[in-house]
Amino acid sequence: MTDQNQRTRVGAHVTIAPRGKKRVYTADFRYDGRHCRRSLGTANKRLALQRAKRLDDDLESGVFGTQEEDRASNSSKSVSIADAIEEFLDCKNVDGLGRKTLTKYRGILNTFREFAESKGNNAIEQVTVSLFDSFRSHRRPHLSDKSMHHEATLMKAFVAWCDERAYVASDFLRNRRFQRPKPKRVANVLTLDQVNALVGGATRRLRTPLAVIAFTGMRLGECQRLRVEDIDFEAGWIHIVSRDGHETKTRDSWRVPMHPALRTVLAEYRAPAKGYFFTAEASKKYPNGDNCINAKRLTESFKDLLVRQGLPAGRKSGGFSTHDLRHAFKSISITHGVPREYVDRWQGHASVNAASDLYVHTFDEESQRHIAAVPFRYEPC
Repeated sequence: MTDQNQRTRVGAHVTIAPRGKKRVYTADFRYDGRHCRRSLGTANKRLALQRAKRLDDDLESGVFGTQEEDRASNSSKSVSIADAIEEFLDCKNVDGLGRKTLTKYRGILNTFREFAESKGNNAIEQVTVSLFDSFRSHRRPHLSDKSMHHEATLMKAFVAWCDERAYVASDFLRNRRFQRPKPKRVANVLTLDQVNALVGGATRRLRTPLAVIAFTGMRLGECQRLRVEDIDFEAGWIHIVSRDGHETKTRDSWRVPMHPALRTVLAEYRAPAKGYFFTAEASKKYPNGDNCINAKRLTESFKDLLVRQGLPAGRKSGGFSTHDLRHAFKSISITHGVPREYVDRWQGHASVNAASDLYVHTFDEESQRHIAAVPFRYEPC
């Protein structure tokens, strides 16, 4: 039962009110000459109003009946989990998701598909909350808290997408909340002396890309995809450009001022006339040696360098990786007086987190002055 005083009108066709002990909101409306009632699946009034507004819009536009017919039609069809995954990824591709993100999504969803099929569930309509919970239990021993949260969030979006297309009976994860793990502070950070020693002690082939990562704070993938035209010696900038098929993590482009020590390292490097700035050795596939450097080989070379320098190597063993050079760049820069907003922009982290950020700007001359004040050194061993 519900109190009429608690009933709220939404648009021209719908009223809502909480019902039952759990006070879950339901929507009442008339369709095709008869009274209808539908649960809105939430005790939160704000969320209930949003869902009721969508329902009212569907009734107003005349698509409500069509959607119900589509649901009835799709319920008689058996869509495989594999086909649903491919359709979902196609939609995300249209939405503009990056290539690496799509690859990651495909891996997670196919892992779920394989688990479901091992339990005898091949059709998407057979996916239930119990199967999802079993999958999480299966994955728990192999994943970190962060990865568990990431997988759950993706699965929630996938199930909601399937529900929109009537591939599943209901969006059974709609009201499920997955607690985001607290970010962990990096336990160990490379010091300024260690960073300078690593660049100076690197082999000739490793030295230049390593110096670019260490003295700009860019990601390994961003360094890997640098092109000759991205290096502006005259103005003293390195441009990190998001290109089609090779987008940056944020899909934005930005630039980093060139540190004097980095300029010295780059001056010793014999860059190709065009194409990738750092190229791999010639191979059968690329006989001219014009492919970008291999990130895995660079990572292995960096591990060898760490060992030679007496530093722990590899994330799995609690040691350092090339990404720790990015952390070190930020810590060292801020420690030596560079304002955080400048470092954030150099690393492509610029975002509007508060209204005041809309009015914060960085200036070219100040960027060059700030980077020059950081005591990076290049002293080859």
